[in-house]
Amino acid sequence: MFAFLRTRQVAVLSLALIVLAGLWAHYFVVPQDNRIEHDIYFDYQEAQRIVAGENPYERIQGGDMRTNQKYATYFPLFYLLSAGTIKLGFQEFPQWLAFWRIAFLVFNAGAGIILFHLLWPKRGLLLAIFGVLLWFFNRWTLCLTSIANIDYPAIFFLLLALWLLPRHRLWAFLMLSLSLGFKQLDLILAPLFLIVVWQTEEQHRGRALFSASVALASILVLTSLVFLIANPEAFLKSMVFEVVRDSASHVGAASFGAMLNLSGAASRLPVLAMLVLVYALFWLRKIRFYTAGLLVLLVFIDFNPVLFLQYFSWFVPFFPLAAAETSSG
Repeated sequence: MFAFLRTRQVAVLSLALIVLAGLWAHYFVVPQDNRIEHDIYFDYQEAQRIVAGENPYERIQGGDMRTNQKYATYFPLFYLLSAGTIKLGFQEFPQWLAFWRIAFLVFNAGAGIILFHLLWPKRGLLLAIFGVLLWFFNRWTLCLTSIANIDYPAIFFLLLALWLLPRHRLWAFLMLSLSLGFKQLDLILAPLFLIVVWQTEEQHRGRALFSASVALASILVLTSLVFLIANPEAFLKSMVFEVVRDSASHVGAASFGAMLNLSGAASRLPVLAMLVLVYALFWLRKIRFYTAGLLVLLVFIDFNPVLFLQYFSWFVPFFPLAAAETSSG
């Protein structure tokens, strides 16, 4: 009865219509919140420091590694790209932000397209349509567009890595490295990728893991090397700051570690214990890949003492992906 839903023409048309509707909504409907207290303004400031010949990571050396003073805590890929756009002429914050809003819109659309292609071959058109509608119109991605956080390119490259993993493994790890270069939240997903390598490589596992690890580290090392050499202490402190900083949240619900009055790295022990449990479940083949990814991100959101609204957009794609995986038997 619904055989027409399986045709490629209907799938392409459906995807095109949803993408156009998503682009329209995110560009014309979602209100732009351009206040300078949002993270994107501080990313712009880090780019300005690079243009001025300063090391943005050195500011953390005057801090206590507990209180956030809007330090540069990401890998430098976005800061370097942002500095490049400033040199291209987008020097004032409104101009610079307008450029990056368009870029984020492109990555947003790209993420929806990849999600569709991840879902459609598994469980057909209806679930693919549901997944892409969920991606474009859920409140978390709408919020992400409003405040113009840098999560879109990171999520795009993560989804691209998921699509490439069964096809071109080294390229998948390169895309995951690109994702981490923008924002390292999905570092907690990297063990799942490495477990896939171990479980699918019956011969030369050591060599395969080494190659995957090199690809995973490649872009991070290449973009970070100059800052690491210039001031290794400042760079390393900046990278570990999110692991030891005080609890902070955009919502009123405290984490279990915060309720125990744990601080610093100790406050991350509950989330670490739960993550290890998910990794073990996947290692033992009790759960499948996308289900493990969903649980990993759910653990991060429910147990990490630092919780901001933009984090929720990361696990939105994993709901339909896990549903497709579970229903496929």
